Amino acid sequence: MDCPHITVIIPSYDINKYNFLKKSIDSVLNQNYPLFDIIVITEGDKLTKYVKSDYNGARNVSIVQICNESGGVSVARNEGIEQAEGDVIAYIDSDAVAEDKWLHNIGKAYVDNENIFAVGGKSEANWLHTRPWYLPDEFLWLVGVTHKGHPPDGTIVRSTFGCNMSYKLDIFNKINNFNTNLGKNHGFNLQGEEPELGIRLHNEYNTGMYYEGDAIVSHAVEEHQTKFLWLCKRAYLQGITKYIIKNKHKSTQLNVENNYLKYLFINRIPYHLKSVLFKNKFKEPIGSIIGILLFTLLVGLGFVRGYLLR
Repeated sequence: MDCPHITVIIPSYDINKYNFLKKSIDSVLNQNYPLFDIIVITEGDKLTKYVKSDYNGARNVSIVQICNESGGVSVARNEGIEQAEGDVIAYIDSDAVAEDKWLHNIGKAYVDNENIFAVGGKSEANWLHTRPWYLPDEFLWLVGVTHKGHPPDGTIVRSTFGCNMSYKLDIFNKINNFNTNLGKNHGFNLQGEEPELGIRLHNEYNTGMYYEGDAIVSHAVEEHQTKFLWLCKRAYLQGITKYIIKNKHKSTQLNVENNYLKYLFINRIPYHLKSVLFKNKFKEPIGSIIGILLFTLLVGLGFVRGYLLR
């Protein structure tokens, strides 16, 4: 396979976060990759005006304004699919910044593995506020960051985070687009559109997403995302989302979640306990144990709530 043409989609809606969006666009424009273009999906006249004032005439940048009454990010992502002309469509969030070789490593993964249909990368945290002491490495996925226990580089996974994922464009003719009933809705965190698409990808092609750990983005974690109640709500809503996905794909088992639960309780909690007992470490391992137990409980409660609301 020759070096694929990659269309990068950047959904955006919040005029108050334009500085984040600008850094995201610039990080893609600065990629040392021979064949790519960018489509910025905007909402609202004011945001569109800002983007056009800075990027109209910029190399390979298109700006598409949508009217998104539902407010879901899946609507913006689907518009990107309809507008894209590349062989591969890559997504990066408007508050994420791509490392220099991001596109190079995504493209290389497709060239080196011709039988893959999707490639996802690593998301690292850009902490804009102090990280909570009770947010363990194992639950960094709550803030859209690659967590401890994530499968290693070169593994086939169900999906990675929406801030760093890509697909061959032609697969959408068979598996359809993102589910618009899922996905962040102007800040509301009922998610699950990425794993749900990953299930359909697996059902159609009997494979998943190739994890390329060297395709890295830095994902902003804002102050409100470090608040206790926000994190608790996020975990609870993740549980509801997991039930929705399980109920929609009844023949699909949540093996990823089940295996991760085993990993937490068989591997990680004993590891943190040993740190307390034998290494005289206290704050970090105790905070990790509290966080693992608390957020696991909240995800479970959300799952039960989803079942009761069915």
